[in-house]
Amino acid sequence: MDNLSKKSGRKLDPRVIRTRKLLRDSLMSLIPEKGFDAITIQDITDRATLNHATFYLHYRDKDDLLTQIIESVLHEIAAIPAAARLSPDATAIRQVFIQFFEHVARHAPFYRIMLLEPSVARYTEKIQAYIEQIGMRWLSMAPHPQELQMPPGLFISFIGAAYLGFIKWWVVNNLPYPPDYMAEQFMRLTISGILSDFGIDPAPRLSGL
Repeated sequence: MDNLSKKSGRKLDPRVIRTRKLLRDSLMSLIPEKGFDAITIQDITDRATLNHATFYLHYRDKDDLLTQIIESVLHEIAAIPAAARLSPDATAIRQVFIQFFEHVARHAPFYRIMLLEPSVARYTEKIQAYIEQIGMRWLSMAPHPQELQMPPGLFISFIGAAYLGFIKWWVVNNLPYPPDYMAEQFMRLTISGILSDFGIDPAPRLSGL
C-alpha cells in the first residue's frame, strides 16, 4: 500500500516512498518521547530532516499521518482470512491466526506504541474496529455461520478484544513465544469451542505444537 498511489493505483516514485517513510518513522519515534498531542509538525520535520512544505505535500496534518500509518499496517492483514476460504477446517484457521501473529511480529514496534502509549489510545479503537471488520468477513466464510450460538457482532467484538489483549501481552514481553504458539493458545482460549458450532472439528493440531 505504501508503494502505490491511492488515487491512481500506480507505483510511487522511490523518492516519495523514502520521504513518507522518513516522516512516518519520525512520528512513531516521537510518540514515546513526547506524547502524540505535544508533537508539532516542526518536531516531525526536524527529526526527518525535511521542511514544512515537504510534509504538507504528503499529509494534511499529524492526525492524517498517523491514520495513514495505521491503515498501511492494517492493510497487510486484510487478505489473510481468505486463506481459510478454500479449506475451512481447524488447521486452515490456525494457519490464519499464525499469519496474524507473524504480521504482529513484523510490526512489533508499531503495535507496542499503539497499544501502550496513552496519547494514542483513541486510535486503538480504529485498530480494533478494523480487526472486527476482518473478523466479520472471515465469519461469513464459515461453513454454517447461521449456527453460531450468539449474535455475530458479539462474537466478533469478543474475538477482536481478545486478539488485542494477546498482542499487547506479547509485544510488552518482547515476543517470548513464536507466532505458532501464540496462535495455538489464542484458539484454545477463545474459539475452539465455537468451531464445533460451525461443524468444524477443533481437535487437529499443527505439527510441532
